Amino acid sequence: MLVAASVALASLPGCAFIFSQGPPPAERQAKETYFDCSGSWVPVIVDALGATIAGIDAAAAYDSQTIANPHGVAVVAAGATALFATSAIYGVTAVASCGRAKTARLERKQRENLLPPPYGMPPWGEPPPGWPPPVAFYRPPVPAAAPKPAPPPAVTPAPTETPTAPPAPTAPAAPVFKPAPPAAAPAS
Repeated sequence: MLVAASVALASLPGCAFIFSQGPPPAERQAKETYFDCSGSWVPVIVDALGATIAGIDAAAAYDSQTIANPHGVAVVAAGATALFATSAIYGVTAVASCGRAKTARLERKQRENLLPPPYGMPPWGEPPPGWPPPVAFYRPPVPAAAPKPAPPPAVTPAPTETPTAPPAPTAPAAPVFKPAPPAAAPAS
């Protein structure tokens, strides 16, 4: 049973070799607006578990050496351990570089939205191309002008005899009602 399990594990390739895919080359990442790579850690975990199980199997097969069970089984299990460990290491590097590439792509898209189209996408920390603008485009700030004093008011001569209108009749004043003073309390 142990031999059959060792041979089955040794004949299977690692999951990360099959299912984990790293990002495309940097030139292609810069040209394309979208690329796909695998960001799942499941194949890496499966390969790490396979390497652990195969390693335990190799140690157990090496310790239980008998005439019917020579070191050949331990060698096969050690080979399976190496295969799964290599696949897990490949998966870790592929998934980690995929995450970094997707983060860099997101930062590039944010910079594209931040800078206007003539300037393009400079790397972080560098000014956009054509900055600072040429001297011909530089206009110094205009100093604030002092307020002008107000002109003196114009004096117009008063007309000499102007007809006046009779005063408007006024309405009689309304009577004012005052409340009565409170009644004095009887002395007791």
